[in-house]
Amino acid sequence: MKKGVNESTKQMTNREKFLALVSAVDTQTEIENDWEIANRLWLRASQKIALDILKQLTRLGWTQKELADKWVSVRNIFIKSSSSW
Repeated sequence: MKKGVNESTKQMTNREKFLALVSAVDTQTEIENDWEIANRLWLRASQKIALDILKQLTRLGWTQKELADKWVSVRNIFIKSSSSW
C-alpha cells in the first residue's frame, strides 16, 4: 500500500469517488439553476417584454439609442412638470 493512501478510498469505485466529491459541493451553477427555476415566471415575462420592445423598435425603425434619447426627453419633461406642483 502506498504511503498516505486512505484505505476506505482505495476500496471505493470510481463512481463512488466521483459521487463523494460532487455530492457535498453546492456549485455556483446549481445555485443559479435553482434561482432560475424559482424565478421562471418573472424571467419569461421579462423576456416577452424585451421582445415586444424590440419588435416595436423594428416596426418604427428606431435604434435603442434613439429610444433612450426619447425616453430621457420624456423623463425630463415629466420631472419639470412635477416639480412645478
